[in-house]
Amino acid sequence: MKKELEKVEGTKKKAKVKEKKLEKSKVTDEKKKKISKKEQKKLIYLIVGILLGIFSIVIGVLVFNKKEACWVQEGDKLINGDVILSIGDYYEYDESNGGKISGLTDVKWRVLGLDNESNLLIVSDRDVSSVTFGSSSDLAKSQKDYLEGTYMLNKIASKYGKGENAISARSINILDIDKVTGVNIDYTSNNLSTYDNVVTYSNLKSKNPYYKTETGLEGSLMLAHDKFVWFDVDNKKWTDSTTSSKDEVTVTNTWYAYSTQEAGDKPLLDSNSKKFEMLFSRTGEDAASYWLAGSSFIYTTPSYLSYGYQNVMGDSVNYSYLLFSNGVSRERELGVRVVVTIDSEK
Repeated sequence: MKKELEKVEGTKKKAKVKEKKLEKSKVTDEKKKKISKKEQKKLIYLIVGILLGIFSIVIGVLVFNKKEACWVQEGDKLINGDVILSIGDYYEYDESNGGKISGLTDVKWRVLGLDNESNLLIVSDRDVSSVTFGSSSDLAKSQKDYLEGTYMLNKIASKYGKGENAISARSINILDIDKVTGVNIDYTSNNLSTYDNVVTYSNLKSKNPYYKTETGLEGSLMLAHDKFVWFDVDNKKWTDSTTSSKDEVTVTNTWYAYSTQEAGDKPLLDSNSKKFEMLFSRTGEDAASYWLAGSSFIYTTPSYLSYGYQNVMGDSVNYSYLLFSNGVSRERELGVRVVVTIDSEK
């Protein structure tokens, strides 16, 4: 009997040991599972890291290649890899891209330069249209055209930006011209019409309003005024001395003009150069005459205050008045030249 009891006890002990082993095995399996999940997460993070690294390398290569594809300028030469162009060269461009546009379509195009993003700029070799600014009988039209002239020019030109690889098209502007000519506007001369000169007009209800500059010039306007007309910057509207309570107005002269052939000892441009031929001309019936966008000016003189737009006339950057401070307005019809931006990556 005793032996049988010992056998039973032994069997129970073995069962308990076995049970403990099973429990230990379960705990170990659970730990293994947890370790496996951690390893899986690590592996996922590692894969994601590798993919991000590859993505960064690809983007870096693309950016590097993009920079390599941009145009660079060295003097009058424009270089993009093996392609070398000169300012004034003719450039093949189909402005309609095989379609139709409502405007002149037999235009030739020439290399103008580069924009700030190193994209190529080309310019039409002639006017594609014409537009009349101002009116000799309608002061309100002259005032409206002065404020909206650049928008009008760019709208006319925009239709020519449909060609292959074109980003956009706009009117040629004063900055395009000044960049090609390399002009340096003289700020040092002391007269009423000096560029950037600040002038205050007062006693506006009198026949001859009074002017005074920051540099000390002063006097009465020589031209008699029944009323004094100006653009009120504060209220953003045209006004005059008969309706305004103001008796003083301050403006900054933004007018300037120059000849490409009469600038010191050496002309700004050689009249036989591609640059001159592209943008200017000698005087005569076929003289260049087109508006420059972004060139609305204020002109302060000893006789009047005037408003207008700059333009190219013959061999010069010139100007056209649209209205005067005495209420007189004028009209002028000139051409529209187009500048197209060509994507540097194409």
